[in-house]
Amino acid sequence: MAHITRIFKKASRICAFVVIRYLFQPFNPAIVGSRAESLVRRLGFLQIPEPAEIIANYLRGYILFGRSCPYGSWFHWYWGEKRGIMTPATATVPKRLRPILRRGDFEFRFDQDVEAIIRQCREGREGWLTQEVVNIYLDMNKLGLVSTVGVYQTGQLVGGFWGLSVGGVFGIMSMFHKEKNAGAMAVAALAQNVAHERRWAIIDCGTGPFWEKFGARPIKSKEFSALVTSVILKNSLIKQSSKTELSPIAHSDKILTSASE
Repeated sequence: MAHITRIFKKASRICAFVVIRYLFQPFNPAIVGSRAESLVRRLGFLQIPEPAEIIANYLRGYILFGRSCPYGSWFHWYWGEKRGIMTPATATVPKRLRPILRRGDFEFRFDQDVEAIIRQCREGREGWLTQEVVNIYLDMNKLGLVSTVGVYQTGQLVGGFWGLSVGGVFGIMSMFHKEKNAGAMAVAALAQNVAHERRWAIIDCGTGPFWEKFGARPIKSKEFSALVTSVILKNSLIKQSSKTELSPIAHSDKILTSASE
């Protein structure tokens, strides 16, 4: 009898898992604030999201996570009450890390070895970074939507992190280290880059004492959503205007080249 009960429970869970996905589909879980959306986002879903959906939901404060269960892998949109942000005005390198940075013990590389860094972040861990999610983010990297900071020692990758990079916003997703201070030095290199080169206007990172040492401050997720949306739109408008503002000579050269073709 107990054996039959276990089989029944297992079958029920499998049915519930599948039914939830398709039962709520007609109610359109994409509608913000709907009950279907809330439930789907909490329980997860099976369909692989498109890059546009991932970016759109990121602007709303959601991050794509993976989940594993006995019946397979699925996806989940994570949302937290607060986010930590670092800006060019606040980014700083903690005093204890400055001598290490000056000594040049580590080499830093941006946007290189993306797959290796993501794999290292996943190694030895069980959680949201499932193989299915890794594949999705690697595809997004091909579209130029993922950035990394790698830390190297004698040419070997010993630390770093990766994340979404969209229009002046860098959202750190996961990090790792194999050598002492390697992870912290990756953040120090990013903070230095942001403060001086200003490649990014917003760094979306964690909250807590570690991140606060680098100049991060916590804000509510709703405020974060409004902030990153405005930054991305502003950067897009600046790039668009700079492309259209051609000098008369450059503009005429462009016309002559097109005509000759």
